[in-house]
Amino acid sequence: MKPDPRSSKDAKHKPTSGARTNAKTRGHLQDLPIPTTTPRFSSARPQNISNSIDSMSVPPPAANGTADSRDPSGFLSEIIGAPVTVKLNSGVTYKGELQSVDGYMNIALEQTKEFVNGKLRRSYGDAFVRGNNGE
Repeated sequence: MKPDPRSSKDAKHKPTSGARTNAKTRGHLQDLPIPTTTPRFSSARPQNISNSIDSMSVPPPAANGTADSRDPSGFLSEIIGAPVTVKLNSGVTYKGELQSVDGYMNIALEQTKEFVNGKLRRSYGDAFVRGNNGE
């Protein structure tokens, strides 16, 4: 078996002062100096960006009022605090005030009422409906 030419055993590389090394990469990558000053960025617009970016626009919303029918997060974030109805596949319905919703469709409700077959079954101060969006 031939020795690896990139092996740090064979390389007689000594890092210079101010350089950072990693035992796993020593001899494989150049040792990079650590900057001692904070980079300064100009607020001026870079010259290589096309002006066509300024003329781009967001496509108009679809007929149902959402830009992307697969992602309701924008709409749901706008109705936080509004009364909502959550219908589960089991047939149970929850009505309450929407407090939060996430990407998995986990839903937090306040002043929640649980309905089974259209009849009030229970009332909850706070309720959490665990979601699963299939992803």
